[in-house]
Amino acid sequence: MEPETRIETLRSLDHFGRIISPGKVANIKTQTVDEFIAQRRTEPGRKQGDAVSPATVNKDLRSLKAVLRIAHE
Repeated sequence: MEPETRIETLRSLDHFGRIISPGKVANIKTQTVDEFIAQRRTEPGRKQGDAVSPATVNKDLRSLKAVLRIAHE
């Protein structure tokens, strides 16, 4: 994995762990991911008064999907 990709993946996992605290991979369900999306969208973005952009949330979801796919295998 490229160094920048690794950093972004770890950052996405940190956000997921901070917001959800799933414990085990087996505890992650569709509702868990939906809750993550809802809470992540309400967090502050880079600009004052703005929330996190939908593109940022989608990037986090792509990273999460890749990690969960590897964990499943």
